[in-house]
Amino acid sequence: MPYVEKGRKKNAVKWWGDRQATIDYCKLNLPRLCKQWGGDPNRVIVCGFSRGAIGTSYIGLADDEIASLWAGIFTFDHFDGHRQWGYPQDDRPSALKRLARLKGRPVLVCGQHPEKEGYLENHLDLADFTFLKVPTGKIFKIPGGAIQSPHTDMWMHRDSTYRRQARGWLKDVLRSKEKQGLK
Repeated sequence: MPYVEKGRKKNAVKWWGDRQATIDYCKLNLPRLCKQWGGDPNRVIVCGFSRGAIGTSYIGLADDEIASLWAGIFTFDHFDGHRQWGYPQDDRPSALKRLARLKGRPVLVCGQHPEKEGYLENHLDLADFTFLKVPTGKIFKIPGGAIQSPHTDMWMHRDSTYRRQARGWLKDVLRSKEKQGLK
């Protein structure tokens, strides 16, 4: 879903726009979209790359109501709280408070260097974490030189052991949620 700009008339292209408007937009539209298109609201994973990876928690765990929408989180390259970016509540204590709203649900932290998000190692009780190092520079062996930037989400478009691991994680989480629904 988009980040909503102040005034609620267009998408924000930098950071979060109007954070509360974005949160409200998601709370309103996710259940509506699941109902309209036959999605299972108990099996929704919030995913993000770069700014979106930070947003999975900064927006997606902003309060208990929005946090309850997700079966899990899948991030690539960055994570809420691993550094300060200059927007409100970007500090680590605020990020950990948001993360606690997961109440043990699964999180896949992917990146070129997921160890940069090493602060999570001290808070493994907040979620069911899986860490996956994805060497995008090795996945894209382009004749005549390296890819322009290894900071890319295009690795999910190439068959690799990393993509298979990420897809396996998704299948396991969704299968687990399906089994829980049958109880």
